Amino acid sequence: MKGIDLESMPLDELWALHETICSVLARKLEAEKRLLERRLNELSRVGKAANETPVRRPYPKFSKSKTASPNMVRSRQAAAEVGPPDTFVGFKGTPN
Repeated sequence: MKGIDLESMPLDELWALHETICSVLARKLEAEKRLLERRLNELSRVGKAANETPVRRPYPKFSKSKTASPNMVRSRQAAAEVGPPDTFVGFKGTPN
């Protein structure tokens, strides 16, 4: 780039240079803005397509044996070892 002596340039030429630089920069900024807006639109379309039809995963089968607490398992085992009660005792301690 050649050196320009700005101090010795007449005011009309300086103003013309200023307008030229402004127009070149405006064109470059507009081109960059269009490029970025195009990329943003592409990204937003991809994001919408992924969010339009959410698919839920199926829940696994529920099994009580896996979720029972150890105390509950022990009490069931103890009840099975003793066997069924012969008579039912009511709340006040009298057989029914």
